[in-house]
Amino acid sequence: MAIASAFVAAALLISVWGGDWYLAIPSGLVLPLYLAGFMRGERFASRAAIGSVLTLSLAAVTAYPIYLGLLILGFVATRLFYFWRFAMTYPNFGFGGEGGQYHVYRKSS
Repeated sequence: MAIASAFVAAALLISVWGGDWYLAIPSGLVLPLYLAGFMRGERFASRAAIGSVLTLSLAAVTAYPIYLGLLILGFVATRLFYFWRFAMTYPNFGFGGEGGQYHVYRKSS
């Protein structure tokens, strides 16, 4: 987590210096999660990774609005495939925790 925190901090500094606000805002939003992950462990590490994907995807949507349709289509298609193939809900917006992150549906015989 220390290396990831350093990279996110560097991305924030470089993007602010270069005036790239599409990268500066997401980096600034997730940097506290990375620092918490560095100091507190794995629980915040997964939240930092999820936060990075979410904030960078939202930044991409503001630059290219058609990307929102692709995100929704990809999410729905992936969820349907994993439910059909493995009988589980993935991807989801959970952060893990007790009992795992995924819900597996078992068919009764």
